[in-house]
Amino acid sequence: MRQKFLWLAVLCSFLFTSCLPGGNQASKGGHTITVYGFSIMKESLEKDIYPAFAAKWKAEHGENVHFVSSFAGSKTVVNQILQGAPAEFEF
Repeated sequence: MRQKFLWLAVLCSFLFTSCLPGGNQASKGGHTITVYGFSIMKESLEKDIYPAFAAKWKAEHGENVHFVSSFAGSKTVVNQILQGAPAEFEF
């Protein structure tokens, strides 16, 4: 079950980040992706998915990817998004 969940999260990451504008350059060089997610996803994203995605992106595009994350309960995340939080995507 966890493996299916991780693959689904990776797939969503690739789909959503492929729509990022080219001008979103981080001060460290590369792209910064802002993610708002439910607290249960924090460990999987930060330990497995972010590093794997960043490595794949670097290998394919030669650019670094940096993640800025905010994790909370579902009600909090939904309220943040509805109030205009600047997220590229939300899980």
